[in-house]
Amino acid sequence: DVERIRYGIPGEPSSEYLEVQAYASRGCPMNCNFCVCRHLYYHKSNWRPRNPDNVVAEMHYLKNKYPHMEGIFFDEECHNIKKKFVVDLCKAIVQNNLHNLKIEAMCAYATLDEEMMRAMKEAGYYLLRVGIETAGEGAAAGIGLGAKFNLEKLRKTLHVAKKIGLKMYGTFTFGAPGSSQKDDQATLHLMDEIIGDGLLWKFQTSICTPQPGTPFYKWAVEKNLLKTYVPQEYDGGNRVVVEYPDYSSEEIMKTYLSSQKYFDLALKNRFSLKIDESIKVLQQFSLQKILVLRTSRMPQVEVALRALKRMIPHCVIDVLGQPAVYGELMQLEKEAVIDTIYLYDKGFFSQKELSEELCDTIRTQKYDIACIVYSNVKGQGFENVEAFLQKLHIEKWIAFNADGDILKQTDMRKIRNAKYVSCAP
Repeated sequence: DVERIRYGIPGEPSSEYLEVQAYASRGCPMNCNFCVCRHLYYHKSNWRPRNPDNVVAEMHYLKNKYPHMEGIFFDEECHNIKKKFVVDLCKAIVQNNLHNLKIEAMCAYATLDEEMMRAMKEAGYYLLRVGIETAGEGAAAGIGLGAKFNLEKLRKTLHVAKKIGLKMYGTFTFGAPGSSQKDDQATLHLMDEIIGDGLLWKFQTSICTPQPGTPFYKWAVEKNLLKTYVPQEYDGGNRVVVEYPDYSSEEIMKTYLSSQKYFDLALKNRFSLKIDESIKVLQQFSLQKILVLRTSRMPQVEVALRALKRMIPHCVIDVLGQPAVYGELMQLEKEAVIDTIYLYDKGFFSQKELSEELCDTIRTQKYDIACIVYSNVKGQGFENVEAFLQKLHIEKWIAFNADGDILKQTDMRKIRNAKYVSCAP
């Protein structure tokens, strides 16, 4: 038997819980010309759902087989093509008391509406992934998005999701057939708008890549637009393999790289929502000295540092970080947000790599508490950081997750003999 739960560890990219992949439908009625699934798996425009009772029976089976399973990821091409199917499935999930599972699904925003989304929220759906792809009309036409391209509907859908508490995950692509620099710049402007407004919880970007067998690939071959036929180059994340007459591969890559800055903005926005409320917990203690470990991206860590200073203004706040972010830490020191900077010259926190000299220096400070910032919801991959603190002899520590919630608040004396897996965050 295939242990399906193993594919949920550490999980699908950006999944927040231990989820098992499941499929409530097959096929796709869309006609995006870059899509391998639509053109190679199915060969035609088609979509068929399973019976909701059958899906629920599988969910029961999975939950019984894997009691520690936390959720389901409906990882099909488009989960929500038919409203009646989704609403009926949601009702069946609730009626079978499975709505305590965390559910995410691949969806199309064009077929979402408030009634459907509220039903999904009630049934335990916490995150919907939608293909936004582009804000450029030329790129949308070149891809063949059709009704899937409707920016007014997108904005409305994202606002509804935020109102009812559904997290949204968007995908964007650059260098698509029919695109221009103007099209891709429009996509950047859209990202700036909806991520800046906190309407996207997470997102992913890619270089639109003509995979062999797709209409995009055949078109690129016919137009003599391919730079290479080496399979390893077609990864969609690091290389541009097409060259348009009015939009060079270098320009495509430059635009694509420009989109990466929004990862920090999205992370910062998510973290900012609850961090002040979480840090209020520390106000009940008579804290004099706090050590913050720079365990996540600096924009997120900076939010935490500023919140600590704002909520506990008279407390000494020191930071243990890496030389790569020394300039950013120095700026915070100049602004009197932090007091002392300790540099740890390894990328990841590890007991073995911590020098005795630095360890002794930190121990002598007798910190009341250490603060850890996780870049994900559950702290997966940060076990080494927790073990790292044992060597520093800090009595207590608190960990904030990517949503700004308190994930752990631990008395170090109780876990002195615990065993940890050493792995990089």
